[in-house]
Amino acid sequence: MGWRLHLSTQPVAAVHFVEDGVRAPQLAVWDSRHNVHFYECKDGTPLGELRLAEQRLPGDLNEPDWREVVDTLRAPNGRFLPAVYLNRATILQSWDGRLRLYHQHEGGLILEIEGRHIALDREQDGRYLVVGLDRALGLSCAYSDQGLLSVFQQHVRVGTFEVPLALDMDARLNLAVPEAMGRMLLCDGEQLLMLDSAGRIQHRIRLHFTAGALAVSPDGQLVAVADIDDNLVRVYDGTLRPTHQKHAIDLMAEARQVQLLASLPGRKAGLSALDIANDGGIAFALGGVICVTQVRLLDELPQPQPLL
Repeated sequence: MGWRLHLSTQPVAAVHFVEDGVRAPQLAVWDSRHNVHFYECKDGTPLGELRLAEQRLPGDLNEPDWREVVDTLRAPNGRFLPAVYLNRATILQSWDGRLRLYHQHEGGLILEIEGRHIALDREQDGRYLVVGLDRALGLSCAYSDQGLLSVFQQHVRVGTFEVPLALDMDARLNLAVPEAMGRMLLCDGEQLLMLDSAGRIQHRIRLHFTAGALAVSPDGQLVAVADIDDNLVRVYDGTLRPTHQKHAIDLMAEARQVQLLASLPGRKAGLSALDIANDGGIAFALGGVICVTQVRLLDELPQPQPLL
């Protein structure tokens, strides 16, 4: 049985497992005001928060005050946060904090390597819409409004590849990168693709629902997708074969309520955030309520059997 906690009347922006390799992971939960709240994954014990609502990127990323801020972008267990969401920018961080990828919301990318800042040349890529980072090896990728996927190994461009996806107003673009596999996942809400670092599509599935949030476990063996049509949490294996699913509200109803007085989300609440861990842990948000559960508590899907 998992647990649930009512955080806010506003939808949660993001949830991330933060592991330190020894102890149980902690959970980072981003509210809609760019503040992050921390909890023990095992039981929902609050661990404090980091208030970044007023924080913005400075003109000079080497400013001493900003360097002090950068060093605070960690969970209580000391590990650097996978992603940091600020006004007008998102920061992706490597495990050791020696590499950061700054995605400015007007479309630019800046790579930080041990204190040096390098603007990644967009050439004719267009405006980068979504970005991802391999937290172990420093491989980064970005998908642009020109339908191009650019891949960088640190500051060196590996290649730029045409990947046709929906780019209209209804498109729901997401990009997720596992660690040390040279792979990435792209989703436009209608199809889900797994590609390698050479831009080759390894697996592709057409979805029969509208996909929202997308997450991949660090080892690349589990993929979680939010079905925003029916508020289902759907899980796939590393080849994009569907394995488990369950309604988010049912998972919450079965979870232990952390607070004494709290209600389930309203009928209009939608799946707004999602993450998945190597051990099958799943964290998601339905409106302003967060829940931590396990893949084994979802309904297992029947698999095709070979004919005798």
